[in-house]
Amino acid sequence: MLSELHIKNFAIINEANIKFTEGLNIFTGETGTGKSVIIKALIAVLGGPFRKDMIKMGQDSALVVAVFEKLSNKHIAALKDLGCFLDEERKLVITRRINLLGRSSCDINGVPVSVAVLKAVALHIVDIHGQFDSIKISKHAEQLLIIDKFGNLQEQTLKYSKAFQRWQERKEYLDSLLLQNENKTQRIEFLKFQIDDIESAKLYPHEDEELAKKKELINKSEKFKKNLTQIISEINNDSSNNVLDGLRVILQNLEEYTEQDAELKTKAEQVQEMIYSIEDLLEIIYNKLRDFEEQQLDINSIEARLDVIYKLKLKYGNSAEDIIKTCEAFKEELATLTFSEENIKKLKEEINVIFADLKAKAEKLTELRLKAAKQFASAVETELRSLNMPYVKFLCNYSAAELGICGADNFEFAISTNKGNVPMPISKIASGGEISRIMLAIKTVMHDEDDANTMIFDEIDTGISGLTSRLVGERLKALSCGLQVICITHSAAIAAFADTHFLIEKVFDAKNTFTQIKKLDDLGRELEIARIMSGDLENPQVIESAKELIKAAKRKKERNKVG
Repeated sequence: MLSELHIKNFAIINEANIKFTEGLNIFTGETGTGKSVIIKALIAVLGGPFRKDMIKMGQDSALVVAVFEKLSNKHIAALKDLGCFLDEERKLVITRRINLLGRSSCDINGVPVSVAVLKAVALHIVDIHGQFDSIKISKHAEQLLIIDKFGNLQEQTLKYSKAFQRWQERKEYLDSLLLQNENKTQRIEFLKFQIDDIESAKLYPHEDEELAKKKELINKSEKFKKNLTQIISEINNDSSNNVLDGLRVILQNLEEYTEQDAELKTKAEQVQEMIYSIEDLLEIIYNKLRDFEEQQLDINSIEARLDVIYKLKLKYGNSAEDIIKTCEAFKEELATLTFSEENIKKLKEEINVIFADLKAKAEKLTELRLKAAKQFASAVETELRSLNMPYVKFLCNYSAAELGICGADNFEFAISTNKGNVPMPISKIASGGEISRIMLAIKTVMHDEDDANTMIFDEIDTGISGLTSRLVGERLKALSCGLQVICITHSAAIAAFADTHFLIEKVFDAKNTFTQIKKLDDLGRELEIARIMSGDLENPQVIESAKELIKAAKRKKERNKVG
Protein backbone atom coordinates (compact mmCIF):
# COMPACT_ATOMS: atom_id res chain seq x y z
CA MET A 1 0.00 0.00 0.00
CA LEU A 2 0.97 3.65 -0.46
CA SER A 3 1.82 4.79 3.05
CA GLU A 4 3.25 8.23 2.40
CA LEU A 5 3.49 10.83 -0.36
CA HIS A 6 5.86 13.78 0.00
CA ILE A 7 5.48 16.65 -2.49
CA LYS A 8 7.71 19.72 -2.64
CA ASN A 9 7.59 22.71 -5.03
CA PHE A 10 5.22 20.87 -7.39
CA ALA A 11 2.67 22.99 -9.30
CA ILE A 12 0.88 25.05 -6.63
CA ILE A 13 2.03 22.91 -3.69
CA ASN A 14 4.85 24.36 -1.57
CA GLU A 15 5.29 21.25 0.52
CA ALA A 16 2.94 18.50 1.60
CA ASN A 17 3.44 15.26 3.45
CA ILE A 18 0.43 12.94 3.18
CA LYS A 19 0.24 9.82 5.35
CA PHE A 20 -2.22 7.33 3.92
CA THR A 21 -3.94 4.45 5.69
CA GLU A 22 -5.39 1.13 4.66
CA GLY A 23 -8.97 1.12 3.44
CA LEU A 24 -10.65 4.05 1.69
CA ASN A 25 -8.68 7.33 1.53
CA ILE A 26 -10.74 10.28 0.27
CA PHE A 27 -9.64 13.72 -0.95
CA THR A 28 -12.15 16.56 -1.19
CA GLY A 29 -11.92 20.32 -1.61
CA GLU A 30 -13.26 23.31 -3.46
CA THR A 31 -12.92 23.39 -7.26
CA GLY A 32 -9.53 24.84 -8.20
CA THR A 33 -7.77 23.97 -4.95
CA GLY A 34 -5.43 21.54 -6.69
CA LYS A 35 -7.01 18.13 -6.16
CA SER A 36 -5.80 17.00 -9.60
CA VAL A 37 -2.25 18.02 -8.61
CA ILE A 38 -2.16 15.09 -6.16
CA ILE A 39 -2.84 12.65 -9.01
CA LYS A 40 -0.32 14.39 -11.29
CA ALA A 41 2.34 14.13 -8.57
CA LEU A 42 1.56 10.43 -8.11
CA ILE A 43 1.71 9.81 -11.85
CA ALA A 44 5.04 11.69 -12.03
CA VAL A 45 6.69 9.70 -9.24
CA LEU A 46 5.51 6.48 -10.88
CA GLY A 47 7.23 7.23 -14.19
CA GLY A 48 4.69 9.50 -15.85
CA PRO A 49 5.28 13.01 -17.27
CA PHE A 50 7.55 15.17 -15.10
CA ARG A 51 8.38 18.46 -16.81
CA LYS A 52 10.14 21.62 -15.69
CA ASP A 53 6.87 23.56 -16.09
CA MET A 54 5.55 21.51 -13.15
CA ILE A 55 8.04 23.24 -10.82
CA LYS A 56 6.34 25.80 -8.56
CA MET A 57 6.90 29.34 -9.78
CA GLY A 58 9.94 30.94 -8.13
CA GLN A 59 11.58 27.59 -7.24
CA ASP A 60 14.51 25.87 -8.98
CA SER A 61 13.45 22.24 -8.54
CA ALA A 62 10.57 19.93 -7.65
CA LEU A 63 10.54 16.70 -5.64
CA VAL A 64 8.03 13.86 -5.20
CA VAL A 65 8.63 10.88 -2.91
CA ALA A 66 6.28 7.89 -2.55
CA VAL A 67 6.66 5.24 0.15
CA PHE A 68 5.03 1.83 -0.23
CA GLU A 69 4.66 -0.79 2.52
CA LYS A 70 3.00 -4.14 3.15
CA LEU A 71 3.61 -5.44 -0.35
CA SER A 72 2.69 -9.08 -0.98
CA ASN A 73 5.37 -11.72 -1.50
CA LYS A 74 4.36 -11.99 -5.16
CA HIS A 75 4.81 -8.26 -5.61
CA ILE A 76 8.19 -8.38 -3.87
CA ALA A 77 9.32 -11.23 -6.15
CA ALA A 78 8.17 -9.30 -9.22
CA LEU A 79 10.08 -6.22 -8.05
CA LYS A 80 13.23 -8.30 -7.49
CA ASP A 81 12.98 -9.51 -11.09
CA LEU A 82 13.14 -5.83 -12.08
CA GLY A 83 16.27 -5.33 -9.94
CA CYS A 84 14.45 -3.52 -7.10
CA PHE A 85 15.07 -4.73 -3.56
CA LEU A 86 13.19 -3.59 -0.46
CA ASP A 87 14.97 -2.33 2.63
CA GLU A 88 15.00 -4.12 5.99
CA GLU A 89 11.58 -2.69 6.83
CA ARG A 90 10.24 -4.05 3.52
CA LYS A 91 9.63 -0.52 2.30
CA LEU A 92 9.79 0.69 -1.28
CA VAL A 93 10.80 4.34 -1.47
CA ILE A 94 10.50 5.95 -4.91
CA THR A 95 12.02 9.41 -5.41
CA ARG A 96 11.80 11.66 -8.46
CA ARG A 97 13.31 15.12 -8.95
CA ILE A 98 13.47 17.71 -11.73
CA ASN A 99 15.23 21.07 -12.08
CA LEU A 100 14.71 24.14 -14.24
CA LEU A 101 17.10 22.76 -16.86
CA GLY A 102 14.65 19.92 -17.39
CA ARG A 103 17.06 17.34 -15.93
CA SER A 104 15.20 14.72 -13.95
CA SER A 105 16.34 11.79 -11.86
CA CYS A 106 14.59 8.86 -10.25
CA ASP A 107 15.70 6.26 -7.76
CA ILE A 108 14.25 3.38 -5.79
CA ASN A 109 15.52 2.90 -2.26
CA GLY A 110 18.43 5.18 -3.11
CA VAL A 111 19.46 3.29 -6.25
CA PRO A 112 19.18 5.25 -9.54
CA VAL A 113 16.83 3.64 -12.07
CA SER A 114 15.51 4.50 -15.52
CA VAL A 115 12.00 5.83 -16.14
CA ALA A 116 11.25 2.55 -17.97
CA VAL A 117 12.05 0.56 -14.81
CA LEU A 118 9.96 2.99 -12.76
CA LYS A 119 6.96 2.43 -15.04
CA ALA A 120 7.41 -1.36 -14.85
CA VAL A 121 7.52 -1.19 -11.04
CA ALA A 122 4.40 0.99 -10.97
CA LEU A 123 2.39 -1.63 -12.88
CA HIS A 124 2.87 -4.03 -9.96
CA ILE A 125 1.98 -1.70 -7.10
CA VAL A 126 -0.56 0.93 -8.26
CA ASP A 127 -3.58 0.99 -10.54
CA ILE A 128 -4.67 4.55 -11.43
CA HIS A 129 -8.03 5.24 -13.06
CA GLY A 130 -8.52 8.65 -14.62
CA GLN A 131 -10.39 10.26 -17.48
CA PHE A 132 -7.96 8.81 -20.03
CA ASP A 133 -9.02 5.29 -19.00
CA SER A 134 -12.57 6.18 -20.00
CA ILE A 135 -11.27 6.93 -23.49
CA LYS A 136 -9.11 3.80 -23.66
CA ILE A 137 -11.95 1.51 -22.60
CA SER A 138 -13.82 2.27 -25.84
CA LYS A 139 -10.96 0.97 -28.01
CA HIS A 140 -11.16 -2.61 -29.31
CA ALA A 141 -7.52 -3.40 -28.54
CA GLU A 142 -7.98 -2.37 -24.90
CA GLN A 143 -11.17 -4.43 -24.61
CA LEU A 144 -9.36 -7.49 -25.94
CA LEU A 145 -6.59 -7.02 -23.34
CA ILE A 146 -9.22 -6.82 -20.59
CA ILE A 147 -10.87 -10.07 -21.69
CA ASP A 148 -7.48 -11.84 -21.89
CA LYS A 149 -6.58 -10.68 -18.40
CA PHE A 150 -9.99 -11.57 -16.95
CA GLY A 151 -9.75 -15.06 -18.47
CA ASN A 152 -6.10 -15.42 -17.40
CA LEU A 153 -5.23 -16.03 -21.06
CA GLN A 154 -1.91 -14.14 -21.19
CA GLU A 155 0.14 -17.34 -21.54
CA GLN A 156 -2.02 -18.68 -24.40
CA THR A 157 -1.93 -15.26 -26.09
CA LEU A 158 1.86 -15.16 -25.81
CA LYS A 159 2.21 -18.64 -27.35
CA TYR A 160 -0.09 -17.65 -30.20
CA SER A 161 1.83 -14.38 -30.80
CA LYS A 162 5.14 -16.25 -31.02
CA ALA A 163 3.64 -18.72 -33.50
CA PHE A 164 2.27 -15.81 -35.57
CA GLN A 165 5.66 -14.11 -35.63
CA ARG A 166 7.33 -17.37 -36.71
CA TRP A 167 4.78 -17.80 -39.51
CA GLN A 168 5.31 -14.21 -40.67
CA GLU A 169 9.11 -14.55 -40.65
CA ARG A 170 9.07 -17.73 -42.75
CA LYS A 171 6.53 -16.21 -45.15
CA GLU A 172 8.65 -13.10 -45.59
CA TYR A 173 11.71 -15.27 -46.22
CA LEU A 174 9.85 -17.26 -48.87
CA ASP A 175 8.56 -14.06 -50.49
CA SER A 176 12.09 -12.68 -50.69
CA LEU A 177 13.35 -15.90 -52.28
CA LEU A 178 10.58 -15.94 -54.86
CA LEU A 179 11.13 -12.27 -55.68
CA GLN A 180 14.86 -12.81 -56.10
CA ASN A 181 14.19 -15.87 -58.21
CA GLU A 182 12.44 -13.76 -60.86
CA ASN A 183 15.52 -11.72 -61.83
CA LYS A 184 18.31 -13.73 -60.30
CA THR A 185 20.26 -14.93 -63.40
CA GLN A 186 22.03 -11.64 -64.05
CA ARG A 187 22.77 -11.19 -60.36
CA ILE A 188 24.17 -14.71 -60.07
CA GLU A 189 26.60 -14.10 -62.95
CA PHE A 190 27.70 -10.79 -61.49
CA LEU A 191 28.24 -12.35 -58.04
CA LYS A 192 30.30 -15.18 -59.54
CA PHE A 193 32.47 -12.61 -61.35
CA GLN A 194 33.01 -10.64 -58.15
CA ILE A 195 33.83 -13.74 -56.10
CA ASP A 196 36.32 -14.92 -58.75
CA ASP A 197 37.83 -11.43 -58.92
CA ILE A 198 38.54 -11.52 -55.18
CA GLU A 199 39.47 -15.17 -54.78
CA SER A 200 41.93 -15.09 -57.72
CA ALA A 201 43.97 -12.57 -55.72
CA LYS A 202 44.30 -15.13 -52.87
CA LEU A 203 44.26 -12.49 -50.16
CA TYR A 204 44.73 -13.27 -46.50
CA PRO A 205 43.68 -11.05 -43.57
CA HIS A 206 45.93 -7.99 -42.94
CA GLU A 207 48.10 -8.80 -45.99
CA ASP A 208 48.04 -5.16 -47.11
CA GLU A 209 49.31 -4.00 -43.71
CA GLU A 210 52.17 -6.52 -43.70
CA LEU A 211 53.28 -5.61 -47.25
CA ALA A 212 53.25 -1.90 -46.45
CA LYS A 213 55.55 -2.52 -43.46
CA LYS A 214 57.96 -4.59 -45.59
CA LYS A 215 58.09 -1.87 -48.22
CA GLU A 216 58.88 0.72 -45.59
CA LEU A 217 61.77 -1.40 -44.19
CA ILE A 218 63.29 -1.94 -47.66
CA ASN A 219 63.15 1.78 -48.44
CA LYS A 220 64.94 2.56 -45.19
CA SER A 221 67.78 0.05 -46.07
CA GLU A 222 69.00 2.08 -49.11
CA LYS A 223 71.26 4.25 -46.94
CA PHE A 224 72.76 1.14 -45.35
CA LYS A 225 73.54 -0.31 -48.83
CA LYS A 226 75.31 2.91 -49.80
CA ASN A 227 77.52 2.78 -46.70
CA LEU A 228 78.49 -0.85 -47.34
CA THR A 229 79.47 -0.08 -50.93
CA GLN A 230 81.69 2.76 -49.69
CA ILE A 231 83.43 0.35 -47.28
CA ILE A 232 84.22 -2.07 -50.14
CA SER A 233 85.59 0.78 -52.19
CA GLU A 234 87.94 1.80 -49.42
CA ILE A 235 89.12 -1.75 -48.69
CA ASN A 236 89.49 -3.28 -52.12
CA ASN A 237 89.28 -0.77 -54.94
CA ASP A 238 91.31 -0.90 -58.14
CA SER A 239 93.73 1.79 -57.05
CA SER A 240 97.16 0.96 -55.68
CA ASN A 241 96.44 2.49 -52.34
CA ASN A 242 93.44 0.46 -51.19
CA VAL A 243 93.50 -0.81 -47.61
CA LEU A 244 93.84 -4.52 -48.35
CA ASP A 245 96.71 -4.16 -50.84
CA GLY A 246 98.47 -1.81 -48.46
CA LEU A 247 98.33 -4.39 -45.66
CA ARG A 248 99.62 -7.10 -47.97
CA VAL A 249 102.66 -4.95 -48.91
CA ILE A 250 103.32 -4.31 -45.21
CA LEU A 251 103.13 -8.05 -44.48
CA GLN A 252 105.47 -8.89 -47.34
CA ASN A 253 108.10 -6.44 -46.09
CA LEU A 254 107.83 -7.66 -42.50
CA GLU A 255 108.20 -11.34 -43.47
CA GLU A 256 111.80 -10.68 -44.69
CA TYR A 257 112.84 -10.04 -41.08
CA THR A 258 110.69 -12.47 -39.10
CA GLU A 259 113.49 -15.09 -38.89
CA GLN A 260 115.87 -12.54 -37.42
CA ASP A 261 113.50 -10.46 -35.18
CA ALA A 262 110.93 -12.09 -32.90
CA GLU A 263 109.12 -8.82 -32.20
CA LEU A 264 108.64 -8.14 -35.92
CA LYS A 265 107.46 -11.74 -36.35
CA THR A 266 104.70 -11.09 -33.82
CA LYS A 267 103.65 -7.90 -35.59
CA ALA A 268 103.64 -9.68 -38.95
CA GLU A 269 101.28 -12.29 -37.50
CA GLN A 270 98.99 -9.49 -36.27
CA VAL A 271 98.96 -7.90 -39.73
CA GLN A 272 98.10 -11.30 -41.25
CA GLU A 273 95.12 -11.55 -38.81
CA MET A 274 94.01 -8.11 -39.87
CA ILE A 275 94.05 -9.17 -43.51
CA TYR A 276 92.00 -12.26 -42.67
CA SER A 277 89.49 -10.16 -40.69
CA ILE A 278 89.11 -7.62 -43.50
CA GLU A 279 88.65 -10.43 -46.04
CA ASP A 280 85.93 -11.91 -43.76
CA LEU A 281 84.34 -8.46 -43.55
CA LEU A 282 84.35 -8.17 -47.32
CA GLU A 283 82.63 -11.54 -47.68
CA ILE A 284 79.93 -10.46 -45.18
CA ILE A 285 79.40 -7.16 -46.99
CA TYR A 286 79.19 -8.88 -50.41
CA ASN A 287 76.55 -11.29 -48.98
CA LYS A 288 74.52 -8.40 -47.62
CA LEU A 289 74.72 -6.58 -50.95
CA ARG A 290 73.42 -9.72 -52.68
CA ASP A 291 70.54 -9.72 -50.15
CA PHE A 292 69.79 -6.10 -51.03
CA GLU A 293 69.63 -7.05 -54.70
CA GLU A 294 67.12 -9.77 -53.84
CA GLN A 295 65.15 -7.26 -51.73
CA GLN A 296 65.05 -4.95 -54.70
CA LEU A 297 63.38 -7.74 -56.57
CA ASP A 298 61.04 -8.19 -53.54
CA ILE A 299 59.98 -4.54 -53.49
CA ASN A 300 58.97 -4.79 -57.12
CA SER A 301 56.77 -7.76 -56.33
CA ILE A 302 55.49 -6.03 -53.14
CA GLU A 303 54.50 -2.93 -55.08
CA ALA A 304 52.83 -5.07 -57.73
CA ARG A 305 50.92 -6.95 -55.01
CA LEU A 306 49.88 -3.72 -53.27
CA ASP A 307 48.62 -2.43 -56.59
CA VAL A 308 46.41 -5.53 -56.97
CA ILE A 309 45.04 -5.03 -53.45
CA TYR A 310 44.50 -1.28 -54.07
CA LYS A 311 42.35 -2.02 -57.11
CA LEU A 312 40.30 -4.52 -55.07
CA LYS A 313 39.90 -1.93 -52.31
CA LEU A 314 38.35 0.50 -54.77
CA LYS A 315 35.61 -2.05 -55.45
CA TYR A 316 35.14 -4.16 -52.32
CA GLY A 317 36.43 -2.58 -49.09
CA ASN A 318 38.98 -0.50 -47.21
CA SER A 319 41.30 -3.34 -46.20
CA ALA A 320 42.23 -6.89 -47.12
CA GLU A 321 40.07 -8.09 -44.23
CA ASP A 322 37.07 -6.07 -45.48
CA ILE A 323 37.53 -7.47 -48.99
CA ILE A 324 37.53 -11.04 -47.63
CA LYS A 325 34.34 -10.31 -45.63
CA THR A 326 32.72 -8.85 -48.73
CA CYS A 327 33.58 -12.02 -50.63
CA GLU A 328 31.93 -14.12 -47.89
CA ALA A 329 28.82 -11.94 -48.12
CA PHE A 330 28.76 -12.44 -51.89
CA LYS A 331 28.99 -16.20 -51.37
CA GLU A 332 26.09 -16.16 -48.89
CA GLU A 333 23.96 -14.15 -51.31
CA LEU A 334 24.91 -16.50 -54.13
CA ALA A 335 23.91 -19.48 -52.00
CA THR A 336 20.56 -17.82 -51.33
CA LEU A 337 19.99 -17.02 -55.00
CA THR A 338 20.86 -20.54 -56.07
CA PHE A 339 18.41 -21.94 -53.52
CA SER A 340 16.97 -24.97 -55.23
CA GLU A 341 13.33 -25.39 -56.18
CA GLU A 342 13.29 -28.43 -53.94
CA ASN A 343 14.27 -26.34 -50.95
CA ILE A 344 11.64 -23.73 -51.83
CA LYS A 345 9.11 -26.54 -51.90
CA LYS A 346 10.29 -27.68 -48.45
CA LEU A 347 9.98 -24.14 -47.15
CA LYS A 348 6.41 -23.92 -48.44
CA GLU A 349 5.59 -27.19 -46.69
CA GLU A 350 7.14 -25.87 -43.46
CA ILE A 351 5.02 -22.71 -43.71
CA ASN A 352 1.87 -24.80 -44.21
CA VAL A 353 2.64 -26.80 -41.06
CA ILE A 354 3.28 -23.59 -39.07
CA PHE A 355 0.05 -22.06 -40.38
CA ALA A 356 -1.98 -25.11 -39.44
CA ASP A 357 -0.60 -24.91 -35.89
CA LEU A 358 -1.21 -21.17 -35.83
CA LYS A 359 -4.82 -21.58 -36.94
CA ALA A 360 -5.41 -24.24 -34.28
CA LYS A 361 -3.97 -21.92 -31.62
CA ALA A 362 -6.15 -19.06 -32.88
CA GLU A 363 -9.29 -21.22 -32.77
CA LYS A 364 -8.51 -22.39 -29.25
CA LEU A 365 -7.82 -18.81 -28.17
CA THR A 366 -11.14 -17.70 -29.67
CA GLU A 367 -12.94 -20.46 -27.77
CA LEU A 368 -11.32 -19.43 -24.47
CA ARG A 369 -11.96 -15.74 -25.11
CA LEU A 370 -15.64 -16.29 -25.87
CA LYS A 371 -16.02 -18.18 -22.60
CA ALA A 372 -14.13 -15.48 -20.68
CA ALA A 373 -16.08 -12.68 -22.40
CA LYS A 374 -19.40 -14.23 -21.39
CA GLN A 375 -18.31 -14.55 -17.75
CA PHE A 376 -16.82 -11.04 -17.79
CA ALA A 377 -19.99 -9.48 -19.23
CA SER A 378 -22.11 -11.23 -16.59
CA ALA A 379 -19.82 -10.07 -13.76
CA VAL A 380 -19.75 -6.46 -14.99
CA GLU A 381 -23.54 -6.44 -15.46
CA THR A 382 -24.00 -7.66 -11.87
CA GLU A 383 -21.71 -4.90 -10.60
CA LEU A 384 -23.53 -2.26 -12.64
CA ARG A 385 -26.92 -3.36 -11.28
CA SER A 386 -25.55 -2.75 -7.78
CA LEU A 387 -24.61 0.78 -8.90
CA ASN A 388 -28.18 1.92 -9.59
CA MET A 389 -28.43 0.63 -13.15
CA PRO A 390 -31.25 -1.91 -12.59
CA TYR A 391 -32.10 -2.49 -16.24
CA VAL A 392 -28.57 -2.53 -17.58
CA LYS A 393 -27.47 -5.00 -20.25
CA PHE A 394 -23.74 -5.36 -20.75
CA LEU A 395 -22.40 -7.48 -23.61
CA CYS A 396 -19.06 -8.33 -25.18
CA ASN A 397 -20.02 -8.55 -28.85
CA TYR A 398 -17.76 -10.79 -30.92
CA SER A 399 -16.76 -10.62 -34.56
CA ALA A 400 -14.15 -12.64 -36.41
CA ALA A 401 -11.08 -10.84 -37.72
CA GLU A 402 -8.17 -11.66 -39.98
CA LEU A 403 -5.28 -13.44 -38.31
CA GLY A 404 -3.11 -10.88 -36.57
CA ILE A 405 -0.52 -10.66 -33.84
CA CYS A 406 -3.28 -10.78 -31.18
CA GLY A 407 -5.38 -13.52 -32.76
CA ALA A 408 -8.43 -13.55 -35.00
CA ASP A 409 -10.93 -11.88 -32.68
CA ASN A 410 -12.64 -8.53 -32.26
CA PHE A 411 -14.63 -7.73 -29.14
CA GLU A 412 -16.71 -4.62 -28.55
CA PHE A 413 -18.24 -3.73 -25.20
CA ALA A 414 -21.89 -2.78 -25.62
CA ILE A 415 -24.39 -1.49 -23.07
CA SER A 416 -28.01 -0.49 -22.72
CA THR A 417 -29.09 1.24 -19.53
CA ASN A 418 -32.82 1.49 -20.16
CA LYS A 419 -35.40 -1.25 -20.36
CA GLY A 420 -36.09 -2.47 -23.89
CA ASN A 421 -33.10 -0.73 -25.52
CA VAL A 422 -30.67 -2.65 -27.71
CA PRO A 423 -27.10 -2.61 -26.33
CA MET A 424 -24.86 -0.25 -28.30
CA PRO A 425 -21.07 0.33 -28.17
CA ILE A 426 -20.16 2.17 -24.97
CA SER A 427 -18.24 4.79 -26.96
CA LYS A 428 -21.50 5.85 -28.63
CA ILE A 429 -24.12 5.89 -25.89
CA ALA A 430 -22.55 5.94 -22.42
CA SER A 431 -22.82 9.22 -20.51
CA GLY A 432 -20.11 10.53 -18.16
CA GLY A 433 -21.86 9.06 -15.14
CA GLU A 434 -22.35 5.72 -16.86
CA ILE A 435 -18.71 5.60 -17.95
CA SER A 436 -17.64 6.22 -14.34
CA ARG A 437 -19.74 3.32 -13.11
CA ILE A 438 -18.66 1.07 -15.97
CA MET A 439 -15.00 1.76 -15.12
CA LEU A 440 -15.63 1.07 -11.43
CA ALA A 441 -17.43 -2.16 -12.28
CA ILE A 442 -14.64 -3.30 -14.61
CA LYS A 443 -11.91 -2.41 -12.09
CA THR A 444 -13.82 -4.35 -9.44
CA VAL A 445 -14.29 -7.55 -11.43
CA MET A 446 -10.77 -7.38 -12.87
CA HIS A 447 -8.94 -7.08 -9.56
CA ASP A 448 -7.33 -10.18 -8.06
CA GLU A 449 -4.66 -10.90 -5.47
CA ASP A 450 -1.82 -10.68 -7.99
CA ASP A 451 -2.77 -7.14 -9.01
CA ALA A 452 -1.59 -3.88 -7.51
CA ASN A 453 -2.81 -3.50 -3.94
CA THR A 454 -3.38 0.27 -4.28
CA MET A 455 -6.14 1.51 -6.56
CA ILE A 456 -6.57 5.22 -7.29
CA PHE A 457 -9.72 6.83 -8.73
CA ASP A 458 -9.71 10.38 -10.04
CA GLU A 459 -13.21 11.87 -10.42
CA ILE A 460 -15.03 8.52 -10.28
CA ASP A 461 -18.16 10.55 -9.42
CA THR A 462 -18.36 12.36 -12.77
CA GLY A 463 -21.98 12.74 -13.86
CA ILE A 464 -23.58 11.01 -10.85
CA SER A 465 -25.43 12.17 -7.75
CA GLY A 466 -27.96 11.13 -5.10
CA LEU A 467 -28.57 7.40 -4.68
CA THR A 468 -26.04 6.52 -7.38
CA SER A 469 -23.29 8.40 -5.52
CA ARG A 470 -24.12 6.53 -2.32
CA LEU A 471 -24.00 3.19 -4.13
CA VAL A 472 -20.66 4.09 -5.71
CA GLY A 473 -19.41 5.04 -2.25
CA GLU A 474 -20.56 1.68 -0.90
CA ARG A 475 -18.78 -0.13 -3.72
CA LEU A 476 -15.56 1.79 -3.20
CA LYS A 477 -15.70 0.99 0.50
CA ALA A 478 -16.35 -2.71 -0.21
CA LEU A 479 -13.45 -2.70 -2.67
CA SER A 480 -11.19 -1.13 -0.02
CA CYS A 481 -11.70 -4.08 2.31
CA GLY A 482 -9.27 -6.11 0.19
CA LEU A 483 -6.93 -3.34 -0.95
CA GLN A 484 -6.11 0.30 -0.44
CA VAL A 485 -8.35 2.72 -2.38
CA ILE A 486 -7.53 6.39 -2.89
CA CYS A 487 -10.25 8.56 -4.37
CA ILE A 488 -10.67 12.23 -5.28
CA THR A 489 -14.33 13.17 -5.19
CA HIS A 490 -16.82 16.04 -5.21
CA SER A 491 -19.54 13.83 -3.72
CA ALA A 492 -20.58 14.04 -0.07
CA ALA A 493 -22.19 10.59 -0.31
CA ILE A 494 -18.88 9.03 -1.41
CA ALA A 495 -16.77 11.04 1.05
CA ALA A 496 -18.96 9.81 3.92
CA PHE A 497 -17.54 6.30 3.47
CA ALA A 498 -13.93 7.42 4.00
CA ASP A 499 -11.70 5.65 6.47
CA THR A 500 -9.31 8.56 6.14
CA HIS A 501 -10.45 11.94 4.83
CA PHE A 502 -8.09 14.66 3.50
CA LEU A 503 -9.09 18.24 2.77
CA ILE A 504 -7.32 20.13 -0.02
CA GLU A 505 -7.64 23.89 0.29
CA LYS A 506 -6.03 27.07 -0.92
CA VAL A 507 -4.11 29.20 1.56
CA PHE A 508 -3.11 32.82 0.95
CA ASP A 509 -0.33 34.98 2.37
CA ALA A 510 0.68 38.54 1.46
CA LYS A 511 2.24 37.53 -1.86
CA ASN A 512 1.38 33.95 -2.77
CA THR A 513 -1.36 31.37 -3.11
CA PHE A 514 -0.56 27.77 -2.32
CA THR A 515 -2.31 24.46 -1.65
CA GLN A 516 -2.54 22.89 1.78
CA ILE A 517 -3.52 19.30 2.52
CA LYS A 518 -4.66 18.21 5.94
CA LYS A 519 -6.16 15.09 7.48
CA LEU A 520 -9.60 15.76 8.95
CA ASP A 521 -10.81 14.69 12.37
CA ASP A 522 -14.45 13.81 13.02
CA LEU A 523 -15.54 17.43 13.37
CA GLY A 524 -13.58 18.43 10.29
CA ARG A 525 -15.25 15.68 8.30
CA GLU A 526 -18.71 16.84 9.36
CA LEU A 527 -17.96 20.42 8.32
CA GLU A 528 -16.39 19.41 4.99
CA ILE A 529 -19.26 17.10 4.05
CA ALA A 530 -21.72 19.84 5.03
CA ARG A 531 -19.81 22.24 2.75
CA ILE A 532 -20.03 19.78 -0.14
CA MET A 533 -23.76 19.27 0.46
CA SER A 534 -24.80 22.94 0.44
CA GLY A 535 -21.97 25.25 1.41
CA ASP A 536 -24.09 26.72 4.22
CA LEU A 537 -22.09 25.93 7.35
CA GLU A 538 -24.24 28.31 9.41
CA ASN A 539 -27.32 26.13 8.95
CA PRO A 540 -27.65 23.55 11.78
CA GLN A 541 -29.82 21.33 9.58
CA VAL A 542 -27.03 21.05 7.00
CA ILE A 543 -24.52 20.10 9.72
CA GLU A 544 -27.00 17.56 11.11
CA SER A 545 -27.53 16.10 7.61
CA ALA A 546 -23.77 15.73 7.22
CA LYS A 547 -23.53 13.91 10.56
CA GLU A 548 -26.38 11.61 9.57
CA LEU A 549 -24.72 10.87 6.22
CA ILE A 550 -21.52 9.84 7.99
CA LYS A 551 -23.44 7.73 10.51
CA ALA A 552 -25.39 5.99 7.74
CA ALA A 553 -22.17 5.19 5.93
CA LYS A 554 -20.68 3.86 9.16
CA ARG A 555 -23.73 1.65 9.76
CA LYS A 556 -23.44 0.32 6.21
CA LYS A 557 -19.75 -0.46 6.77
CA GLU A 558 -20.54 -2.26 10.02
CA ARG A 559 -23.27 -4.34 8.33
CA ASN A 560 -20.84 -5.30 5.56
CA LYS A 561 -18.30 -6.42 8.16
CA VAL A 562 -20.89 -8.60 9.87
CA GLY A 563 -22.08 -9.96 6.51
